[in-house]
Amino acid sequence: SLLRALGEEKWRTKHAAVELLGAMAYCAPKQLSNTLPQVVPALSEVLMHSHPRVKESANSALASVGAVIKNPEISLLVPTLLDAISEPATHTAAALDALAHCHFEHCVDPPS
Repeated sequence: SLLRALGEEKWRTKHAAVELLGAMAYCAPKQLSNTLPQVVPALSEVLMHSHPRVKESANSALASVGAVIKNPEISLLVPTLLDAISEPATHTAAALDALAHCHFEHCVDPPS
């Protein structure tokens, strides 16, 4: 599976798996939305990879994956949350602040 490929040592294998997961946001958004609780943490781990192409792909894939979230309040927070995931030391406080001040008016679906 693609999630197992993210655990491979070879950077090209990781890179290809990340690219495919990002493409799923456009090709199969409904199927991807059902697996977000597994996909987002796996992609977050890949952000720490030493190869720059793998990191860039993971950032891009997370942005694409964030597009499948339907809740409007959370959709507005996606860029802030992605910043916190990619650079926790500098952006976590802003993300927590944004979450603390978010007022939910719409149903939060499982992918959100």
